[in-house]
Amino acid sequence: MRPGVFFLLFLLGAASGQSDPRAVGKACRKSFSDLRRFGISTSFLAVDAANGRAVAEVHGGRMMVPASAMKILPAAAALLGPGPDHILLTDLVAHGETADGVLAGHLRLRGEGDPTLQARSLLPLLVQRVRGAGIRQVQGDLLVDDRLFDQDFTGPAWPDNNPTRPYMAEVAALSLDHGTVSLRVNAGRAVGKDAGVAAVPAGAVRLRGTVSTCASRKQEAVWSERGRAADELRVGGRCWAKTKDMMVPVAIHDPALGFGRALRRALADAGVRVSGAVRRPGDGEHGRGGHLIARVQTRVRDIIRTMLKKSQNQRAEMLFKHLGAVTVGDGSFVGGARAVKSILGRGGVDLTESVLADGSGLSRDDRLSASDVVGVLLAVWRSPSRAEFERALPYGGESAGTLRKRFGELGRRVRAKTGTLSDASALAGYVTTKSGRTVVFAVLCNGRKSGLVWRMRGAQDVAVRALGRL
Repeated sequence: MRPGVFFLLFLLGAASGQSDPRAVGKACRKSFSDLRRFGISTSFLAVDAANGRAVAEVHGGRMMVPASAMKILPAAAALLGPGPDHILLTDLVAHGETADGVLAGHLRLRGEGDPTLQARSLLPLLVQRVRGAGIRQVQGDLLVDDRLFDQDFTGPAWPDNNPTRPYMAEVAALSLDHGTVSLRVNAGRAVGKDAGVAAVPAGAVRLRGTVSTCASRKQEAVWSERGRAADELRVGGRCWAKTKDMMVPVAIHDPALGFGRALRRALADAGVRVSGAVRRPGDGEHGRGGHLIARVQTRVRDIIRTMLKKSQNQRAEMLFKHLGAVTVGDGSFVGGARAVKSILGRGGVDLTESVLADGSGLSRDDRLSASDVVGVLLAVWRSPSRAEFERALPYGGESAGTLRKRFGELGRRVRAKTGTLSDASALAGYVTTKSGRTVVFAVLCNGRKSGLVWRMRGAQDVAVRALGRL
């Protein structure tokens, strides 16, 4: 059979409910051939999880932009490599002696890329531990030690639009609130007056500009912008006269320094003064030693659930770089790719021809085939981490996942990762058939123009429902 020609080895049902395998094949072929009329190419492969035999295929080896289906790879590598109980540490360390409430030295924040840290709970904890250590003044600096990662905060070929969008949050080994702050907006005293705008957590970033108060809710629109390497956020727009505590998430530049500035402000508010600056350590400065004041531990299993169910980009990128750091000694995007390919290669997945430019799928330089993705899914399926991975995937109709509006009738019989860019759509995961078999599948669709994602999803849904009728 010619490469790329759609074939069916067994299909015992169709989206129409018919049991004739030929009817199923016709429905699937038509679904993908219809896309070609709109300039959409497809890579599709489905295999039986029990024996690895192909169920259906159309251009299964074609390299495509995978969008957020890329997140499957760092999640799988983290489970198959370091493992679900692998711990990422965040430490607060005092360097120097403390006497009469004064630390004659520096405080150092050290991070390993934990993307789950939340300012609301973590900052009070760190302040409490500092005060509990008897420190009321730090004569030195607050050091932000994110040396486990490099300083390339954004991935290659990321979208070149407003970098304040939360889905484009920068990547550093220390980060709060997924690399964002929230702008808390409250209406002014009267229409035309300036609204109140404050960053949460306080101190993380400087604000410039004003938001005016307007009479109509329909006119409400608050915006922010910054340069790609700017610590200052410029805000503007209009706020409805009845608005109270509206929270607008905004991605900041250099989340590690933002974390340090927020901690310094939280300490000051609690009566602990840091006399020096918030800065990174110099070469060879305080790489180890000191007195541990606080430690936060997060396991891989607690990272991948939100990462996959909500398709959280920064979690994927931080895990990607963490794998690079702990596996090949390189906490960069390139190191992450090397680590993921190495770990999955040991699991029997050959990704030699694939391109892993980042870990989230935000980069348009990423290239995977449906065969690549299915190979990764099979490797996890055959591992002791199968249940952990399945639980992390969205399932049909799940309100907290990206499949909340799809496959509601199939429910937990479909567990799959979605992927969406303006001109690309993907779906990959597991479907349990009527007879109780598990089929592993991946569908990657790329278009020549934007605005056709809904057509791609429709074709994906036809194929998955057909597989579910086996």
